[in-house]
Amino acid sequence: YKLNSKLYQFNGSFISLLSDYARPTQVIGEGGYMPLYGIMQYEPKNREPVSAMQWNQTKKFFFKKFYETCKKNGITFIVAYSPSYNEESSSIFNEVSLFCKENNIPLLDYYADPLFSKNKDYFIDSVHMNDEGATEYTKTIVKEIRKYL
Repeated sequence: YKLNSKLYQFNGSFISLLSDYARPTQVIGEGGYMPLYGIMQYEPKNREPVSAMQWNQTKKFFFKKFYETCKKNGITFIVAYSPSYNEESSSIFNEVSLFCKENNIPLLDYYADPLFSKNKDYFIDSVHMNDEGATEYTKTIVKEIRKYL
């Protein structure tokens, strides 16, 4: 019975979402930014090489639809890969990168940029930048985005 409902997937989240709305647990700053403080205190284990991200037909359809809607309405569409700690390559995003190339979409790839990805002081964990890292990344990416506006 429970699998017949499309809402079942949100079962554990619903109460949490409501309680956060009624009584926020973290302060969110201006514009929705929620800073993370601290520095990663461990060295992440060597991960198995990540295979290419699965870009199924549904994701591709909506990504393309979003792009086409932006284009139709004169909105500059830019794709950015944010940094991840100690990554060597952004090849997991090959399908998205190819779509960008085929459609002449600006792609700002910082996923494995050593300026960020090799700097442990910029991360709270292996995938989330802390406030210092996010600030430096923002300064960098703003300069890039301005080139396209």
